[in-house]
Amino acid sequence: MSFLALTKNHLELITAIQKEDFADGWNENQLLSGLDSGNLQIIGYKDGGKIVGVIYYSAGIDTADIEGVVVEKNARKKGLGKKLVEFALKSLEEKGVKNVLLEVRESNLPAIALYKACGFKQISLRKKYYSDGENAMVMIREF
Repeated sequence: MSFLALTKNHLELITAIQKEDFADGWNENQLLSGLDSGNLQIIGYKDGGKIVGVIYYSAGIDTADIEGVVVEKNARKKGLGKKLVEFALKSLEEKGVKNVLLEVRESNLPAIALYKACGFKQISLRKKYYSDGENAMVMIREF
């Protein structure tokens, strides 16, 4: 089990994992654009020779945004999402980031519980944020 930086060569894999049930994730063009700009970091979690989880985030000088966290269905409920978030938070804190933001569907209770366990708190609500009209909770983790 290990973390590794993912590149353009992994985009098809990332989008395949997201298609399982993370329709709000970035598409291949958005991921490519983020990687090309140098602003996006994509970290994978490899287990048994296979990437089973991914987190991607962008960082400015002192603020970062977690853009997506996705774990393959058969690898869920094993703490992998938390490991990915904690890995990203540690990396961002070491870079001097002071605040990490994210949006999460109001109905995604497992993700909300994960983020709260990692020290995030809700700071606002974006009404009808998603294409289906669902609200997004905006959460922040401060260092």
